[in-house]
Amino acid sequence: MISNSFPELSIVIPAYNAEKHLARSINSVLKQTSRNIELLLVDDGSTDETAARARELLRSADFPWRVYRQENGGVSNARNSGIRLSKGRFIHFLDSDDEIREEFVEKMLNEAQTNDSDIVVCGQEIVLNGRETPQAVFNCFPEDNRDDNFSNNLHLIAEVLFSRLPLGIGSIILRKEFLTECNLCFTPGCNHGEDREFIVKAFSKARRISSISDVMFRYIIVEGSLSHVANLRRFEDVATYFRLAKYLERELPDGRLVRIVRNYVIPTRITSTVEYLAFNGYDKKALRKISRNSSIRSSLRNFWFGSGAANSFKEWLRCRLLLISFDLFLLVMKLKKGKPACVKWPSLGT
Repeated sequence: MISNSFPELSIVIPAYNAEKHLARSINSVLKQTSRNIELLLVDDGSTDETAARARELLRSADFPWRVYRQENGGVSNARNSGIRLSKGRFIHFLDSDDEIREEFVEKMLNEAQTNDSDIVVCGQEIVLNGRETPQAVFNCFPEDNRDDNFSNNLHLIAEVLFSRLPLGIGSIILRKEFLTECNLCFTPGCNHGEDREFIVKAFSKARRISSISDVMFRYIIVEGSLSHVANLRRFEDVATYFRLAKYLERELPDGRLVRIVRNYVIPTRITSTVEYLAFNGYDKKALRKISRNSSIRSSLRNFWFGSGAANSFKEWLRCRLLLISFDLFLLVMKLKKGKPACVKWPSLGT
């Protein structure tokens, strides 16, 4: 559907070989109570019928939509194309296997307009093997910090870094003018950790961040999706935090956030990545070699007890075990909780 009007919200769906599950996300957009939207599906070089399936689902839509095809470049490139092509005052990124509640657009836009917000946050629900786990954004804050206007962006960033703020890329909307003025985009080519990097940067620049307590976004964990694949590209997630540490050091005066990233987040992401790959079929000989890398070991040694995380001792112990021996680390992890489930890390709240 072609229209010359400018919608309030552009919904960007990056899709790669999503033909089989694309209906979930698109149908959730079609059911919105507010029609002041446009939908941009960015087909990132799919080899199946993703584009044709999208056009079929959107044929009778009563709002503007477009299917844009590009060469495969990864989810970050696809989202950046969505930012460039969007016409809405606000932007929402919805993955092809996730969905939004019927009142998502109506409630999020109302919050944005009422409070003149650059970013609006809502609660999310994680769905794994049919089990639903609602996560309200206010659960992360003490009573005196529960307010519809988040005034302390540095506090919010710390909550995100510690994974105490249950937040995914699908549970926010952002003002496009804000993104353009601050030159905010996803790191091209990055397919792991890209959403958290983007959100932390956006939080650091936002003039006003507000929220609604409603759980309006459903994060569906799909077996076989990109973030399930056990390969070394998962270490992109660790590289994301090295970039983020440099960014925070350059852009913000609060050195505590840099210490949180370098001395807590990076070491814990290393142990989590090694554990995930080892228990999901990746070559243990290669992982053993990686665990002996001097940069990896230096980061593990840098773990900081004063980070403020509630589970500091447990994470410190994991770092020490991996420093002592890769095989000992795996043995203890297996004895402690058995083989971890093969799950997709949530886009932001992990």
